[in-house]
Amino acid sequence: MSNTGDLKFDHVHVYADSIQPLHEYKALEDVMNRFDAAIGGVSGLIDTASAAAHWRKIEPSAADPSAYKSQNQDLVRQLITGMNWRVIAHCHNPSTTSVLITSNEARGAKFVVTGKSAGGSGPEFAHFSAAAIDRFYAQTKRPGFAVLAFEIGETNSLEAVAAAYQSKHPKLCASPSVLTFPTHADGMCMFEVFAYYKPGSTEPDTGTIIRFIERQSSRGDTPVLPGLLNVPAQYSDLSVPAFSDHWVSNVVDRKQFLQTLEDTLGFTPKVDFNAGVVAAGEAIIESTVTGNTSGFVPVNKLQALPDQSQIYLPINNALSTVGHVHGFLKEIGQGVQHVASRVMDLVRLISTANRIREITGEGLSFLKIPMSYYGFLSAERLAQDAGVTADIAGVAFAELQAASIVSCVGVVAIDSNAEAVRAVLAATAAAAFCDHLVPVILRARYNNIHKLIGDGLPESTYVDIVRNNILIDVQGKDMLCQIFTSNVLQRAAGDEAPFLEFIQRICYEGNDSQGNPIPMRPGCGGFGIRNFLTLFLSIEVNKAMSDLVAARAAQNDAGEAIAKLQIACLTHQLDESNPILTSIADAGTDEADAQIELKHAIAAGNLEAQRAANEKLIQSQARKVAGQEALKDVSARHAAEMKRIRTSAT
Repeated sequence: MSNTGDLKFDHVHVYADSIQPLHEYKALEDVMNRFDAAIGGVSGLIDTASAAAHWRKIEPSAADPSAYKSQNQDLVRQLITGMNWRVIAHCHNPSTTSVLITSNEARGAKFVVTGKSAGGSGPEFAHFSAAAIDRFYAQTKRPGFAVLAFEIGETNSLEAVAAAYQSKHPKLCASPSVLTFPTHADGMCMFEVFAYYKPGSTEPDTGTIIRFIERQSSRGDTPVLPGLLNVPAQYSDLSVPAFSDHWVSNVVDRKQFLQTLEDTLGFTPKVDFNAGVVAAGEAIIESTVTGNTSGFVPVNKLQALPDQSQIYLPINNALSTVGHVHGFLKEIGQGVQHVASRVMDLVRLISTANRIREITGEGLSFLKIPMSYYGFLSAERLAQDAGVTADIAGVAFAELQAASIVSCVGVVAIDSNAEAVRAVLAATAAAAFCDHLVPVILRARYNNIHKLIGDGLPESTYVDIVRNNILIDVQGKDMLCQIFTSNVLQRAAGDEAPFLEFIQRICYEGNDSQGNPIPMRPGCGGFGIRNFLTLFLSIEVNKAMSDLVAARAAQNDAGEAIAKLQIACLTHQLDESNPILTSIADAGTDEADAQIELKHAIAAGNLEAQRAANEKLIQSQARKVAGQEALKDVSARHAAEMKRIRTSAT
């Protein structure tokens, strides 16, 4: 087993259906840079109409933003426009073209995208060959994230990694031995393995590859892969650094993959989401986050953000024959579901990406989250939180619904303001209580996440979080912000396909009793059990919404009714799960704190502190188990209801 603490995230290699010549991507970059300069950076995006006028001057034949679809998009173009990433290297082999695209941070997240093309020259590297694309497509039948690549650190050895695979999992070795490229980058070595075994077999699944790279030079101009030639890149003010955070696989046998990674790399499980905890209607999965143990311990966000040495690999498997993970495995086979990149300011990044798409018709779109995730209002909640009688709250609630400020399911319109609410209530018995009612009504747009975060964020930030469908979770004093794109590399609506995640970890920064900085937790903020469940519920809700649209278009009244029932069931499951998820997250935080306290107490030989820490540990574990059991009950009831809805349609 190798010294896995010294591995680092390196790059993700994508195989695409098609790829454009380098000059076309560079022309698009120039257009985006000119657009940014014309509107004055981020501040210019505030006035969408003005920015759109600038865009039409630059691109008279621009796409119609209202016609944007996430299918059949060029991933490189999406990252250039939506994320303001740039192509920094290129390779044109006899049968393929490849580009390396990244944010304005050389140490950060990197995507190598390869597609078949003709007319190139020079040697054809195996990692850029048409044969490699064909091998991947033979398994997946479609484009995808084909290779997960790690760099070997200074205290590790590529030979040791290779020896571990050759000794314990020889059939997974895609390379017979370590490959050397002495004339590239002052010497570069590579070893590749197949990530998974075929289901129920000892033979390799020849789809996804794990690539290990050892570089002899740490110079800034060192290419990511042999064959790539660096090209100039100019970043706009809209580009922000992004770093790899975690890479997620969907597999048939989760335990087998976990064991393989432990045997060869020494990876160990960090977080488990067990059976029944993550479910969306009838869709049930299990998931484990595994990874290395990095020796790097940051004490502030400027150290934590760019760290690529802490590797996390979440692994999912399906426990039911419905739902996204099952569908992914059935259509695509085992593979990379999504890759997550970490940034400093997620709200700013996604706000900008959404505005760019709305203006240009280019870039990325994001998964729609049920608004009740963020907050909702009822007459009962209004009475309680505003301190008014049930009659007054009932009058106010009914008037707000009649004015469409509150929807039929209690969601408050995101653009509501105090003046509009007061105007609706002015002629009612609730008018005299507006000072109490209005703040509660407006906060209901985000009252669920306000309970998690409190008053630490201004209202404008809360509204931006809701408007941009950003997910929020809290673990102790750490906060996690996440968002998932619509499917990328997707040929047709309804096809299973991978997607991207962007994430922000807001780690607690403080000092201990001696005034020393407190080390930050690895993966601070966790992996968001609340958001994990919301992701899968949202995927299923979005599928049901697509069914609803299709049924309406076909004038299928029965199909429309079924889709509405499914949406209502899944949304109710999320609403009922929210408080339970909060209790599980709190218990997990207390458990982690108790383990640290116990470790310190043992080291100090303090028996009283050991007893207190043990008691805290036992209580927190019991609360976590109780929360998980309660969540399983919620999941089971809603799974039964979804089955009833589904079977009633037949």
